[in-house]
Amino acid sequence: MARGGRLVDELDLRLQKRLALPQAAQPRTEAGRQVAAYMDEAGVNYQLDTSTEDDVFIRAFAPSKAEGVDSIIVGALVNDERVAFETTTLVTADTSDMATLYQALNAINADATFVRFVLNTNDGSIIARMELPVLGDEDFGYVVERYMLAVAVAVDDSYNALAALA
Repeated sequence: MARGGRLVDELDLRLQKRLALPQAAQPRTEAGRQVAAYMDEAGVNYQLDTSTEDDVFIRAFAPSKAEGVDSIIVGALVNDERVAFETTTLVTADTSDMATLYQALNAINADATFVRFVLNTNDGSIIARMELPVLGDEDFGYVVERYMLAVAVAVDDSYNALAALA
């Protein structure tokens, strides 16, 4: 992925402090163990959260295009059946004109690769999301790591348009 080279893969230390996760957390699922093994061997910085039913791998990426953003946080929620990729809230949209908001969000999604930007109608928050099945691939850890990067690139490419919805 040629565009991914622009993003610097460095863990956001502020995120680590906010989450206050145990440093010795270990994945509970076989798929999670595969992801952790790959990332550890490759020297990829990540935080692991095992406080939910999924093994959640969290990475921070430095944006190259997104204005006013220090980092793009991507989580991979891994279990033995699927992996869901989600970001933290990217923007909180102005929901006063839902028809216009949906049209704008659909236009952004039409140009986005790999992800869909999803609106929470309760609070106006927008996140990026995608999901993959676990297929038992021996390179599963590599696939998860690359897709985390792909999500970050997609967010970086679309963030300024999303910010206009706020």
